[in-house]
Order: sequence, then structure tokens, then C-alpha cells
Amino acid sequence: MKNIKISYKDFILLLKKKKVIVFGEIHGTIEIPNIIKNIIKKLINYIDIVFIEIPKNQQIYIDNYINSKNNAKLYEIPFFNKEIRDGRSSKEMLLLIKEIKDLRKINSKLKIICVDTNSFINRDYLIYKEIKKYILKENNCLFITGNVHASKKKIIIDNKTITPCIYYLNKFLKNKLISINFVPNSGSFYNLKIQKIVNKERKLGIYKSKLPNYDFDYVLKKITPCTFL
Repeated sequence: MKNIKISYKDFILLLKKKKVIVFGEIHGTIEIPNIIKNIIKKLINYIDIVFIEIPKNQQIYIDNYINSKNNAKLYEIPFFNKEIRDGRSSKEMLLLIKEIKDLRKINSKLKIICVDTNSFINRDYLIYKEIKKYILKENNCLFITGNVHASKKKIIIDNKTITPCIYYLNKFLKNKLISINFVPNSGSFYNLKIQKIVNKERKLGIYKSKLPNYDFDYVLKKITPCTFL
């Protein structure tokens, strides 16, 4: 299958036509939250909600920060102060929340919504149900999640079939959803520990995905481990 590349400009124009934009990331990098930050800036007048893969019990702390003039509240969000260093709790993700708050000066409707659950039972289905509650109100949104959750197809890992939340959401929304998978050529990330990336070298840019799991692959040269508070 031929690699079909899309320009960044056309990519942004395409995203603007979708109701739900899903970014499948590798938790625990410096680069990916910064790329998403810049994309959100381009879409600021087109989206109303940014969903994040953080437990719903953190919503009250994020809302307190968003509604406060005290920037110190950003660093009081418990999820980002926990001892277990999950890549989702990186300083880069925390600063992305700060950036989204700042962008509310342009779009006052912009919200951050936590959609994860603390339950491992039916986790993906519960995330799907949570997102569905909001998109039924005709909001356009962007979802930042791990690349397994972002798959539009079921995935088999260690002989176990996983049904991702985006599998359910895509069944519901069909062509109104787009899923983008970040694919680094090299580097490492921090998710509970330093882990290395081993990928074949691919040309950099945004390509139509060869896998049915995603619509596009966003190919990066290298990723580096995130930092923490």
C-alpha cells in the first residue's frame, strides 16, 4: 500500500470537519503534548471540549484551577502529584492543561473533561459512555488518549482481545470521528519506567494509515521521556 501524505495545512482543515478528533499518544513524552497543544491552537474556534484520560475524580480540582485566578492551583491537582509516575501525569500534560485554560480567552466555551475510571472492569466501555454523554449535546471535541484506546478496531495483545473505547465511539459516530496515531521513529518515553521505542524508519509527516485502526499516522523523528513535578 502506497504512503499517502497529507500537508499539515490540509490536515488541520480536515480536523475542522470532524465532530470528534482522537489523538492516540504514547504516554510519557515531551514532544507529543506540545504537538497537541499547537493543534488545539489551530482548532480553538472549532472545538468546545478537550477530553483527557485522567480519572473523573480529578475533575473538581481541574475545575477549581480553570475557574480560579490563582495559578498555584494548577500544581495542586492530586493526579499530577502522585508517587506512581504514570506518563499521563507528566509535567508536560499539566502544562497542556494550563495552555487550554489560557486559550479560553479566545473561546470561553472551551472545557477540559476527565473521562477515565478507576475501574479496570469494562474501562473502555465506561470511557465511551462518558464521552457519549457530552457529544450528544452537539459539542465538537478532541480526545487525548493512549494509542490502544484510540484504535477504531479491536486489538489483540498477549492473546487477549481488547475492545477500545474508540471502537465503540466510531460505531456510534461513523464518519464524524477521526483517529490519529503518533508514530515515533526512535527515542524513549517514561511510563512507570523508561521504555524504548523500536520502530522501522519512516518518512516524517502525516500519512494515511496503512492500518484500519487509525485514519492517520503522525510520524515523528524522535521522542524523549517526559518530566514530572
